[in-house]
Amino acid sequence: MFYYSSPNNMNYHHLVLEVALKQNTTLILTSECPSHFQSCLLKQGIKMDDLIKQQKLQIIDLFTQNTLWQEEELPLTETAPKLWSDPQPYQKDLSNYLLSQVKQKVVILENLSFFEIMCNERKLKPLKIIEELLTKCDQLHIFGSKQPLSQESVSLINFIIKHSISVTNLLPNQSGFSKDIDGQMIVETRHDGGICFEKSIYSLDQNKVNYLSALKMI
Repeated sequence: MFYYSSPNNMNYHHLVLEVALKQNTTLILTSECPSHFQSCLLKQGIKMDDLIKQQKLQIIDLFTQNTLWQEEELPLTETAPKLWSDPQPYQKDLSNYLLSQVKQKVVILENLSFFEIMCNERKLKPLKIIEELLTKCDQLHIFGSKQPLSQESVSLINFIIKHSISVTNLLPNQSGFSKDIDGQMIVETRHDGGICFEKSIYSLDQNKVNYLSALKMI
């Protein structure tokens, strides 16, 4: 099963952890250090290292391993402990690395945009790796940082539609997608904060997804 979310910054970490704490989970980090999630868990009285030792949580830390950020001299403040991630760098073989490392049946890809950057730098196709990940797990949760989706590629939107869940199972800020009868428009139904559904409508035009309108329903 495939889930897509584009949460706002206010509840981003909590939404990721809401998924992770419900079932044994592999969390693939692409834009955040593990310590950010460790801090969120500590606020709930939970030690992340305890979850890892109990094999309830697996951290694959692509962020602090990624030489791309180091080459650009981004300010990395930590080195990932061995407990959080396999110490061997994945280098260019990202696909095989992920497929060999994922141990849980629920997988979270923490930031789609950063993952796409990693793939593009290595001339890899992110959708191909995502489809391979789907064969390894029962649930794949992908968190996107682009809002709205009007700038995303049609191929990604079609992929989301193909694998998306029904809207009745949505967590807050998660989305379910569907096409109209003619396949010319896309409807995104978003569960928003537990109180309403927000529908956004997009049209397909020359390999772009154009945002048309949104409707909120109590």
